[in-house]
Amino acid sequence: MSDRNVKSPGGAYDQAGVGLDRADQAVDRIRDLLASRVTQADGVSSIGKFAGAYHLGEGVTLLTGADGVGTKILVAKAMGQSRDLGIDLVAMNVNDVLASGGRPLFFLDYIAASHLEVELVASLVEGMLDGCDQAGCLLLGGETAEMPGMYGSGDYDLAGFSVGVQVHQERSSEVGDVVLGILSQDFHSNGFSLVRKIVDDAHLDYHARYPQIDHHVLGNRLLAPTPIYVRPVLAALNRFGDDIKSMAHITGGGLVGNLPRALSPSVGVELDRDAWDLPPLLSWFQELAGLSFEEMVSSFNGGIGFALVVRADAKSRIIAELSRHQLSVRPIGRVVSAPGVHWT
Repeated sequence: MSDRNVKSPGGAYDQAGVGLDRADQAVDRIRDLLASRVTQADGVSSIGKFAGAYHLGEGVTLLTGADGVGTKILVAKAMGQSRDLGIDLVAMNVNDVLASGGRPLFFLDYIAASHLEVELVASLVEGMLDGCDQAGCLLLGGETAEMPGMYGSGDYDLAGFSVGVQVHQERSSEVGDVVLGILSQDFHSNGFSLVRKIVDDAHLDYHARYPQIDHHVLGNRLLAPTPIYVRPVLAALNRFGDDIKSMAHITGGGLVGNLPRALSPSVGVELDRDAWDLPPLLSWFQELAGLSFEEMVSSFNGGIGFALVVRADAKSRIIAELSRHQLSVRPIGRVVSAPGVHWT
């Protein structure tokens, strides 16, 4: 079963109104409840990875994920845009399935609102269809719910669910393995409670253009959809699967919260701060909020959208394969004997 992906980046997020300590406590409670009810005999893998695994037998394992897009919805409402949230919703799920070595097969959605607006639903589903095309999976179905009184006028929420089949078995990471990071330019779909607080505190206008982001409209940049890494990473797995140990989708909790989920418990990772730069959008928000580098890589993805732990002697050919799919990839660290995340 997959772990609930909530990590504590510290005070910055708490000030944005998100009680992550309470969320961590809830996750621990859920983990304990599940561990007391579900065992390997049920065909279920241990808790803590990016997707839940159900072993059908005869070498077939299904991988499942569930996620949403969070308060990015409120930025979309402010901009009068919604379509790309459908891409985000697919991405947040299929990238998690991918990180556990899965090829997504199908996707389902759940849309809840005070009152369903036909054009809104159609726009969201158009985005989901686009996301599913990018991921090579089917939009198999979904559910819509009108709940006046539960949601305010014009409010809505999204959830998604993806199922895939495992095509790559994670292997134990070893000291000396290299961490490859796929660079990202945007916030993807995490940290938006803090993003919105920074916008409010700095008196920024979602509809305005700013030189710090090449005079793009701020709201449009914030709504850039989460990349879907399925096709390029599956291509790398197909060619170099024996050299790829494990993978991580960098979402809530950032690098600090997600990289350890791709490592064996007995080892850790040493990251090189100089291996990549924060992209302009994140660097600007860091300056606006006075956040430390540690907070940026814990509250946000820190400029890394997806990571792979690979054999050191294979890093160049894996980088070349991913680059062939128009991804920017950097060696950002290495596996070390001390558990945890360390910096050089």
